[in-house]
Amino acid sequence: TIFRYMYAGAGHADASEFQHCIVLWNYALGLKIQKETLLSSDTSFTVRAVIQLFMNIYLKEAHDHTRDLRFRDVVNATRHINAGMKTALHLTSLHPQHRIQLENFDIVLYSWLHLVFLLLKLAQTETDRGEVFHLVEHTRKLGVKSSSGDSLLHLAVNSSSALR
Repeated sequence: TIFRYMYAGAGHADASEFQHCIVLWNYALGLKIQKETLLSSDTSFTVRAVIQLFMNIYLKEAHDHTRDLRFRDVVNATRHINAGMKTALHLTSLHPQHRIQLENFDIVLYSWLHLVFLLLKLAQTETDRGEVFHLVEHTRKLGVKSSSGDSLLHLAVNSSSALR
Protein backbone atom coordinates (compact mmCIF):
# COMPACT_ATOMS: atom_id res chain seq x y z
CA THR A 1 0.00 0.00 0.00
CA ILE A 2 0.94 3.65 -0.28
CA PHE A 3 1.29 3.91 3.48
CA ARG A 4 3.98 1.22 3.42
CA TYR A 5 6.02 3.20 0.89
CA MET A 6 5.77 6.28 3.09
CA TYR A 7 6.67 4.27 6.19
CA ALA A 8 9.67 2.64 4.49
CA GLY A 9 10.79 6.05 3.22
CA ALA A 10 10.55 7.49 6.73
CA GLY A 11 12.80 4.71 7.95
CA HIS A 12 15.39 5.66 5.34
CA ALA A 13 15.08 9.34 6.32
CA ASP A 14 15.63 8.44 9.98
CA ALA A 15 18.82 6.64 8.91
CA SER A 16 19.87 9.73 6.89
CA GLU A 17 19.46 7.77 3.66
CA PHE A 18 17.58 10.62 2.04
CA GLN A 19 17.86 9.52 -1.58
CA HIS A 20 16.08 6.23 -0.84
CA CYS A 21 13.40 8.13 1.06
CA ILE A 22 12.92 10.61 -1.79
CA VAL A 23 12.47 7.81 -4.34
CA LEU A 24 9.91 5.97 -2.20
CA TRP A 25 7.96 9.09 -1.26
CA ASN A 26 7.91 10.38 -4.83
CA TYR A 27 6.56 7.00 -5.95
CA ALA A 28 3.94 7.07 -3.18
CA LEU A 29 2.96 10.62 -4.17
CA GLY A 30 2.42 9.58 -7.78
CA LEU A 31 0.27 6.62 -6.71
CA LYS A 32 -1.75 8.75 -4.29
CA ILE A 33 -2.55 11.35 -6.94
CA GLN A 34 -3.51 8.63 -9.46
CA LYS A 35 -5.86 6.92 -7.01
CA GLU A 36 -7.36 10.01 -5.36
CA THR A 37 -7.55 13.70 -6.14
CA LEU A 38 -5.48 16.60 -4.89
CA LEU A 39 -8.56 17.58 -2.87
CA SER A 40 -8.45 14.66 -0.45
CA SER A 41 -7.01 15.22 2.99
CA ASP A 42 -4.73 12.21 2.66
CA THR A 43 -3.32 13.43 -0.66
CA SER A 44 -2.73 16.97 0.58
CA PHE A 45 -1.00 15.52 3.65
CA THR A 46 1.23 13.40 1.40
CA VAL A 47 2.04 16.39 -0.81
CA ARG A 48 2.90 18.51 2.21
CA ALA A 49 5.04 15.73 3.73
CA VAL A 50 7.05 15.28 0.53
CA ILE A 51 7.64 19.01 0.14
CA GLN A 52 8.57 19.35 3.83
CA LEU A 53 11.10 16.54 3.35
CA PHE A 54 12.54 18.31 0.30
CA MET A 55 12.77 21.63 2.14
CA ASN A 56 14.42 20.02 5.17
CA ILE A 57 16.99 18.30 2.97
CA TYR A 58 17.61 21.52 1.03
CA LEU A 59 18.19 23.48 4.25
CA LYS A 60 20.43 20.72 5.65
CA GLU A 61 22.47 20.70 2.47
CA ALA A 62 23.08 24.42 2.77
CA HIS A 63 25.08 23.69 5.92
CA ASP A 64 26.85 20.40 5.20
CA HIS A 65 27.25 20.72 1.40
CA THR A 66 25.85 17.28 0.57
CA ARG A 67 23.69 16.69 -2.50
CA ASP A 68 20.86 14.30 -1.61
CA LEU A 69 18.15 16.46 -3.18
CA ARG A 70 18.38 16.33 -6.94
CA PHE A 71 16.71 18.55 -9.50
CA ARG A 72 15.15 15.50 -11.20
CA ASP A 73 13.46 14.39 -7.94
CA VAL A 74 11.80 17.78 -7.52
CA VAL A 75 10.75 17.74 -11.20
CA ASN A 76 9.09 14.35 -10.67
CA ALA A 77 7.13 15.57 -7.64
CA THR A 78 6.05 18.68 -9.57
CA ARG A 79 4.90 16.54 -12.50
CA HIS A 80 2.85 14.35 -10.17
CA ILE A 81 1.07 17.40 -8.76
CA ASN A 82 0.64 18.97 -12.20
CA ALA A 83 -0.96 15.71 -13.39
CA GLY A 84 -3.70 16.05 -10.79
CA MET A 85 -4.26 19.79 -11.17
CA LYS A 86 -6.81 19.78 -14.00
CA THR A 87 -9.09 17.26 -12.27
CA ALA A 88 -8.82 19.16 -8.99
CA LEU A 89 -9.73 22.44 -10.68
CA HIS A 90 -12.77 20.84 -12.29
CA LEU A 91 -13.92 19.42 -8.96
CA THR A 92 -13.48 22.75 -7.17
CA SER A 93 -15.76 24.38 -9.73
CA LEU A 94 -18.66 22.07 -8.87
CA HIS A 95 -21.28 22.97 -6.29
CA PRO A 96 -21.82 22.37 -3.48
CA GLN A 97 -18.23 23.05 -2.57
CA HIS A 98 -16.79 21.44 0.52
CA ARG A 99 -14.65 23.70 2.67
CA ILE A 100 -12.15 20.97 3.60
CA GLN A 101 -11.52 20.13 -0.06
CA LEU A 102 -10.89 23.78 -0.87
CA GLU A 103 -8.51 24.05 2.09
CA ASN A 104 -6.69 20.91 0.94
CA PHE A 105 -6.31 22.39 -2.53
CA ASP A 106 -4.84 25.57 -0.99
CA ILE A 107 -2.30 23.41 0.87
CA VAL A 108 -1.37 21.75 -2.41
CA LEU A 109 -0.97 25.13 -4.13
CA TYR A 110 1.31 26.47 -1.40
CA SER A 111 3.30 23.24 -1.54
CA TRP A 112 3.55 23.54 -5.33
CA LEU A 113 5.00 27.02 -4.91
CA HIS A 114 7.67 25.62 -2.60
CA LEU A 115 8.52 23.09 -5.30
CA VAL A 116 8.97 25.94 -7.78
CA PHE A 117 11.33 27.63 -5.32
CA LEU A 118 13.37 24.43 -5.07
CA LEU A 119 13.36 23.94 -8.83
CA LEU A 120 14.74 27.43 -9.33
CA LYS A 121 17.44 26.89 -6.70
CA LEU A 122 18.46 23.46 -8.04
CA ALA A 123 18.37 24.27 -11.77
CA GLN A 124 21.94 24.39 -13.02
CA THR A 125 21.65 24.54 -16.81
CA GLU A 126 19.56 26.35 -19.39
CA THR A 127 17.85 23.03 -20.09
CA ASP A 128 16.88 22.77 -16.40
CA ARG A 129 15.54 26.32 -16.38
CA GLY A 130 13.58 25.60 -19.56
CA GLU A 131 12.02 22.59 -17.88
CA VAL A 132 11.05 24.73 -14.88
CA PHE A 133 9.47 27.22 -17.27
CA HIS A 134 7.37 24.50 -18.92
CA LEU A 135 6.24 23.06 -15.58
CA VAL A 136 5.16 26.48 -14.34
CA GLU A 137 3.62 27.48 -17.68
CA HIS A 138 1.51 24.31 -17.69
CA THR A 139 -0.03 25.21 -14.34
CA ARG A 140 -0.30 28.92 -15.12
CA LYS A 141 -2.29 28.17 -18.27
CA LEU A 142 -4.81 26.24 -16.20
CA GLY A 143 -5.72 29.51 -14.45
CA VAL A 144 -5.23 28.04 -10.99
CA LYS A 145 -6.76 30.08 -8.16
CA SER A 146 -6.88 29.52 -4.42
CA SER A 147 -10.15 29.18 -2.52
CA SER A 148 -10.03 32.93 -1.89
CA GLY A 149 -9.51 33.66 -5.60
CA ASP A 150 -5.79 34.41 -5.41
CA SER A 151 -3.62 33.60 -8.42
CA LEU A 152 -0.34 31.73 -8.08
CA LEU A 153 1.50 35.05 -8.26
CA HIS A 154 -0.54 36.45 -5.38
CA LEU A 155 0.00 33.28 -3.36
CA ALA A 156 3.74 33.44 -4.00
CA VAL A 157 4.05 36.93 -2.49
CA ASN A 158 1.56 36.31 0.32
CA SER A 159 3.24 36.53 3.72
CA SER A 160 1.27 33.50 4.92
CA SER A 161 2.73 31.19 2.29
CA ALA A 162 5.13 29.52 4.73
CA LEU A 163 5.05 25.72 4.70
CA ARG A 164 3.25 24.52 7.82
